[in-house]
Amino acid sequence: MVRRTRTDGCALSFPRDQAMKINDIRNVAVVGHSGSGKTTLSEGLAFKSGFTDKWHKKGDSASIFDYQEDERERGTSLNSAILQGDHAGKFITIIDCPGAPDFYGDTLGAIESVETVIIVVAANQGLGVTTRRVWANCEERNLPRAVVVTKADAANVKLFEMIDTIRKSWGQKVVPITIASGEGEGFSGIEEAVKSGDDAAKTALMDSICEADDELMMRYMDGEEISDAELAGGFTKAMVKGTLIPLYVVGESKDIGYEKVLKDICDGFPSPADVPLPKAFDDAGAEMEISVDGPVLGRMFKSTLAVAGRVSYIRVYSGSFAKDSQFCTKKMNKAEKLPPPQKIIGKDLKDGAVSSAGGIFAVLKLEDVEIGDTLSAPKPARYLAPIPFAKPMVMLAVEPLARKDADKINEGLRKLSQTDPTFRAQRDETTGDLVVYGTTNQHLLVMLDRLKKRFKVECTTKKPRIPYRETITSKANVRYRHKKQSGGSGEFGEIELNLYPADKEFIDEGEDDLQFVSSIVGTCIDRNYVPSVEKGVRDQMTRGVIAGYPVINVKVELVDGKQHPVDSKDAAFQKAGKMAFKWGCRGQKGVPTSWNEPNRVVGDPKPTLLEPIVSLEVNVPVANMGDILSDVNRKRGQVLGQDMDAGYATIKAKAPLAEVLDYANDLQKITAGEGSFTMEFLQYDQVPPNIAEPLIKAARAEEEEDE
Repeated sequence: MVRRTRTDGCALSFPRDQAMKINDIRNVAVVGHSGSGKTTLSEGLAFKSGFTDKWHKKGDSASIFDYQEDERERGTSLNSAILQGDHAGKFITIIDCPGAPDFYGDTLGAIESVETVIIVVAANQGLGVTTRRVWANCEERNLPRAVVVTKADAANVKLFEMIDTIRKSWGQKVVPITIASGEGEGFSGIEEAVKSGDDAAKTALMDSICEADDELMMRYMDGEEISDAELAGGFTKAMVKGTLIPLYVVGESKDIGYEKVLKDICDGFPSPADVPLPKAFDDAGAEMEISVDGPVLGRMFKSTLAVAGRVSYIRVYSGSFAKDSQFCTKKMNKAEKLPPPQKIIGKDLKDGAVSSAGGIFAVLKLEDVEIGDTLSAPKPARYLAPIPFAKPMVMLAVEPLARKDADKINEGLRKLSQTDPTFRAQRDETTGDLVVYGTTNQHLLVMLDRLKKRFKVECTTKKPRIPYRETITSKANVRYRHKKQSGGSGEFGEIELNLYPADKEFIDEGEDDLQFVSSIVGTCIDRNYVPSVEKGVRDQMTRGVIAGYPVINVKVELVDGKQHPVDSKDAAFQKAGKMAFKWGCRGQKGVPTSWNEPNRVVGDPKPTLLEPIVSLEVNVPVANMGDILSDVNRKRGQVLGQDMDAGYATIKAKAPLAEVLDYANDLQKITAGEGSFTMEFLQYDQVPPNIAEPLIKAARAEEEEDE
């Protein structure tokens, strides 16, 4: 057995052959904002490592990474793409991630599944939204990372200013590993910091490496010389502890710097054995220990649709998966068998996968597993924390152009949602709209374009209707008799109800929208008819009473009634409950003038329309803060708090959903794409009268037409 110490002080134990294999694995995600040159870097690393026989340039139809048709059409990465192969005794997995913020879900799945994140910054572009977002995610998770500055040889770039900006923004732990000779058109090459005459660069590298090793730090502080071999040996440890974030410079047109990045991936970047294993939990949520030689444990982090079927991508944390390996997920009722693991070459799958601890592989037709699900040996089952994908917040209502495509659109949207955890579709029970949700309007347009091209379904889009609710804010009493006689057995049911706003304690429990109470005394109506009354009330609640929206948070007390020995039945009391609730909620002023005794309403329950209120957390440059605060006020919103850090402001607010349906577009315009936000349902509040009255008037007019 070989023992290797983890960075968190625990020990990993595994057989020697497994230790050698896991130490020889390198998993890296290449990320950066759109246009930063990250796919060019990935293609360059693939070519230099011998994984490809040609360095494919942007727009090349043979590209290993941008192989989707819509990626080539748009000239940008829309999905992460994976390439694996052997180089210099190491098995390397490169995940090239999309740069647009619209498709960050794929990027997050990738960075959660690797040991090192390579953050790409273009010398002529700066720190984009995606770049900063990835950095924040890596900081939060203490992920090892490296920075590669691209386009050092582009015209008119200020390379050295860009490097200074990176170090000022992200700290002095970002240390240049390669020193550029010149910049822009004058860029002529690089020199390794440890071999250069740049004493400041050498000192910065030595400080970062020694900071991760107490023994080296003591010797360094005592003035002892630290050898190049010792520095090289401490490189990995310093990356894992976060005291070193190596920075490299590359130039595409002059093919400079790529070999050094590839060499350090092999010789210095962490292997899966160097980083702590994630926490695992049992069915009850209790933490469980895992080790790389334990039962199989992996997590699906990505899925695509291919001609051969659905492709699922899995990162292994423990054990070794093989064809027919038994596994379960938290949602499965029984164990399943795994299809054959495959090596990933862009869109192609081949034999030769590394499916042991630390490896990443793909399988075909794993239909019952979703992105983020843990694949665990059945006994005892263990589960990793879910990947924290952002909730989709931008929405559109869709319907097929052709009525015959109703089933096809549902199936197409279902399959597309399997490939993207930040895209979903569902039918709104209140409005009847089929609503698709995504991260941005651009994200939704791409997904709907895929629906058209892959599933041959064209659809129209519109703003979804707001899922308003109705309630009452005061008390009323209503008595209603349902009587129907048409020869033979008729229908008869008479009831009296008290209507109130629901008790606060009942609302806080949030388990039901109706607080139904029976206060019947004696035998005025048969006890068997009480559920019938409640059923009628619930039926009307779903239909609404003033504008056709579901009613919530009401208390209904059944206090009296009458029945007929022949004509009373379940249906009669259901209808009585339904109509009594409808007219009782409308109040005295809303009842028909044609009513006869005993029908009556006493009191005004003051029915009102409620609108969904959402909480917003907006992250923007400080320069845009004033505009955002003003915009929140214009949207009938309320600012709840604000913080500032490193040139960015985080604003917490709440606002009506009706006002922020297009917030992604509004934020884009205000911040020129530099802002981001999250949105979640918070509560229902009363709609202001000037907005509610037109909605109620339109609903009443429609009701009268139907009658």
